[in-house]
Amino acid sequence: MQTTLQGVVTGVSKYEIDGSIKGASLYMNQSTSARNPNVIGQETLKLVLPFEMFEQMRVHEQGFLNNATFQIDADIESGGQNKPKITVLAIRQVQIKEEKPSVIPNK
Repeated sequence: MQTTLQGVVTGVSKYEIDGSIKGASLYMNQSTSARNPNVIGQETLKLVLPFEMFEQMRVHEQGFLNNATFQIDADIESGGQNKPKITVLAIRQVQIKEEKPSVIPNK
């Protein structure tokens, strides 16, 4: 099943063991939904990032450092221990429009 997530990506990491076992992860925070009564505030997610995508994430480094909001297309499948395995398919930074207060000129 595919879905789109939106939240603040805090970083990505990769590992390589003996040149044969490779992997990467993407970490993000998003506002919790009311569906999970066990989470209050921000929910932290660890997503599987294809190892080959790691270097592509460097273009988003400033966004990660500045708590920018990203949309992530992801594939969700059943993982171990009854937990979902969420794999990143694509990522893009979202431009959040800030509302500026209207200024009333002095007369």
